[in-house]
Amino acid sequence: METRSNDNVYLIKSYVPEILGAKLPSYYQTFGYFLHLHKVEKMTVREASKLTINVIMEFWKKASIPTRAEQHCIQKLESVFYEWKGLQKHKSRSGEAHKKQEHEFVSHLEDLFDIAHQDAPTIISNPEDRAFLLRQREKGRPGSIGVRDKVTERKARAAGERKQAEARRQQKSVDEMNISACLTTLESSSGEDSDHDQEQIAMCDDEYKPVASSSTDPADCITKPVPKKAKTDVLTTELMAALDRTQTSSRNAVYVLYDSPWPGSFQGDSLSVSRCNASSKVVG
Repeated sequence: METRSNDNVYLIKSYVPEILGAKLPSYYQTFGYFLHLHKVEKMTVREASKLTINVIMEFWKKASIPTRAEQHCIQKLESVFYEWKGLQKHKSRSGEAHKKQEHEFVSHLEDLFDIAHQDAPTIISNPEDRAFLLRQREKGRPGSIGVRDKVTERKARAAGERKQAEARRQQKSVDEMNISACLTTLESSSGEDSDHDQEQIAMCDDEYKPVASSSTDPADCITKPVPKKAKTDVLTTELMAALDRTQTSSRNAVYVLYDSPWPGSFQGDSLSVSRCNASSKVVG
């Protein structure tokens, strides 16, 4: 029963379970395959149209002819379906206008279901491919898709590999520029930190001085503090009392203390005497 019904499909006579041949698919092949998916395989209109377009696009790719965007091809196929459905709805009509519409629909079934890009003749670089497209658009779709020339295929593959290699080189160049920029930024930051560190070292207390060393070990080159000399308080109670009784000012006390003879190993030249030291204990 299914075979009999398939042989009586309105206007196209039968469904097309598979698209075969060495030509670009016709209206009949394309629409018949769509109806097979929709009516027999029970796919939705969108599912059937999408799968049909994917199948016929393989023929166009094999012929090296650029096509429209997939969604535009789907819209074209679905518009054919809705036109066919509208005619089927009124198939019982016997009017001249309806018969003319049916005849016009059937007359295009063997024509090319053209999904070529609108600028395909300009885009196609191979004259043979361009000529093949133009012939397929004629009545009867003369010509066939031959085996692709191995030389042409090899050239196309080599061109694709060159484009990929160029893209990789450009990406590598961009990466190297980014790395160089990062290193420059780091060096600049390092230089600023070094200058800052030198300023901090110069501001340190004089008691911290670099220790010279002939060692090559970086650990031996670390700045080490110089031990302070032991301090001896020479301002005794008796001396302070004498300075107070004579009303010696702190300024004069410095000269008196510096020039005074000191017993033992104490010498004026080795003493650190300042007005601050004297004034802290002498009331001038």
